[in-house]
Amino acid sequence: MRYDFEIAVAQAVRDWIDSQLDPAITNKAPVVTFFDPMSVAESNRIIVMVPSGTTDDCVMSNAEVQVDVAVKSRWTEKTIAADFAAHWTRANAVRSQLFILDLPTWLNGTFAAAIPPVVGIQIDYVNNRRDFHTQIYAEGWIWSEISLRITCHATQ
Repeated sequence: MRYDFEIAVAQAVRDWIDSQLDPAITNKAPVVTFFDPMSVAESNRIIVMVPSGTTDDCVMSNAEVQVDVAVKSRWTEKTIAADFAAHWTRANAVRSQLFILDLPTWLNGTFAAAIPPVVGIQIDYVNNRRDFHTQIYAEGWIWSEISLRITCHATQ
């Protein structure tokens, strides 16, 4: 059985977002998971994180994981208007990909399309509720996050 839900789901969400965004966005802010050393780089990034999850009390192979997708952008006082506009363009592009109704179908498709294919985990449901959070840091960063809950199960 596979129980590395946080790794597999984070990678599926990363692959999905990366495949759907305009290359003009991903060239300026690469999509990475929190397992990637690039996630802490001092640069614009779109970071997929799975900070927590729980298994079902009765069936340990069923799990629900929290997925946080953060858009991290640099800003300076001289270029604040352009920097914020670019940040919101990236944030809205990411959020639009996470609001589609058949997201589980698309995420499961990324498992099959991966090289090598991801086997052993299937996404069953994505909770329709999305939580938003944005922080602006005086040090020159803006961080916008969207959180969602994904229900999945181990298949092998």
